[in-house]
Amino acid sequence: MQTGATQEFGGNRPGSAEEAQMWREGWGLWSCSDGWLEIQRFDADPNGRFNNDQDAIDHVRSMAEAGSALHIDALALHRTRWFENATSIVVADQVAPSPGG
Repeated sequence: MQTGATQEFGGNRPGSAEEAQMWREGWGLWSCSDGWLEIQRFDADPNGRFNNDQDAIDHVRSMAEAGSALHIDALALHRTRWFENATSIVVADQVAPSPGG
């Protein structure tokens, strides 16, 4: 993940402040071997908040539904290959949320 305090997150790569919040919460966005970005929990979460990746996704979805901009943007990036496509992904997700994350 590219960092940079001057970058906006909405549809772009998260900046260092956004990444720091994700890490504090015990989750992050990772690029998987096939190139897809996915929300995943930390394998060694010091707070033990999430039992699995789906718990982390559910947390992000819940915070997004409560209006958190960080979590809305993270959901938009979840399961996409390109940060630039995040806006269309989040609109589609709000219209028809995908089952299971």
